[in-house]
Amino acid sequence: MEQTGQTWGVIAAAGQGQRFGQAKALAPLAGRPMLAWSVAAFEASTVDGLVVVAREEDLPALSDWSFRGRPLLSVAGGLARQDSVAAGVRALPRDATRVLVHDAARPLVTTELIDQVASSTALATMPVVAVADTLRRSRRMSWAAIDRQGAYQVQTPQAFLRSELVRRLGEKRSALTDEAELFAEKPGELVSVSGDPTNLKITVLADLALAEAILAHRQPGPSVRVGHGYDVHRLRLGPGPLRLGGVSIFAGLELVGHSDGDVLLHAVADAVLGGAGLADIGHYFPPGRPETAGMDSGEIVRAAVAHAASAGFQVAQVDVTVAADAPRLAPHRQAICREVARLLGIGTEEVGLKATTEEGLVNAPSGLGVKVWAVALLRAAR
Repeated sequence: MEQTGQTWGVIAAAGQGQRFGQAKALAPLAGRPMLAWSVAAFEASTVDGLVVVAREEDLPALSDWSFRGRPLLSVAGGLARQDSVAAGVRALPRDATRVLVHDAARPLVTTELIDQVASSTALATMPVVAVADTLRRSRRMSWAAIDRQGAYQVQTPQAFLRSELVRRLGEKRSALTDEAELFAEKPGELVSVSGDPTNLKITVLADLALAEAILAHRQPGPSVRVGHGYDVHRLRLGPGPLRLGGVSIFAGLELVGHSDGDVLLHAVADAVLGGAGLADIGHYFPPGRPETAGMDSGEIVRAAVAHAASAGFQVAQVDVTVAADAPRLAPHRQAICREVARLLGIGTEEVGLKATTEEGLVNAPSGLGVKVWAVALLRAAR
């Protein structure tokens, strides 16, 4: 049995939400798309990567989403559940030998449950919760009792050996309610772990209120946090462009840095991470690594927002001060505010941007430099 290789997650988010009244994946929950809660939980887990299977029409909305600083891998789903899951599994890299399949309709999944399921080496693993309620079956005006001894509610994520999941999905012709069904008949193939009673499945609109109450209970403490970020980079003469706030500026100057040198976005990312009580960007993107050379700093900001979300916070406002003798910021102010707002997922009116020359004192002995201070206001995502 394959036991080496990577473990990836696949989130099934292509459902039409017939009982819900609309597609659920991007429906708002506590100020964020429902799908974003599951993505954040997986991002903080031990899995090596993530694929989201979405409706074709939802893919453009996911184009700006990231997973650990890289674009989120997303693919279009099919008409039936097994078609969608199969599409997600096909999108996995070749060295992914184990896969966790999760329903986007369970946005309250915790990182702890994901890691618990991922740690299993069984052929198939599912989280379960024992049925506590009395069960009855309606039949011809009577209500016969159903023995709840040994009855369980089955949750996701569910973990599988990839090769076996692919084979059995290909053989299955009737509709599936979950992938564990493919392994349930033969004793010993499917094992269980303790599920989470709060891992609620959103089925109808009324479930949203309960989900928001659970999220509020999970996030005690201050509802507002403030973070501060600071960064400085040297300037040099060159064709450019100079990247500042995600905007390309052609002024015969370049910022010096291992990534694209966007000192403004670096300060903003550190402010977001600091407000969430997390490590700085050097922890998540160590300088000097080949994979971060020339990196678009927008990816760093998106990763900071995702890490803050996994800690239970969302950005509400940011205020930035830039100190530089050159280039002039005024012609680019609106474009920078729009780009920063887009990366943070807030309105442009929530982005403050000011510029100063520090009366020429920002000049370093070796040439020009740019300093940036950023303050971010974060709110608990409830």
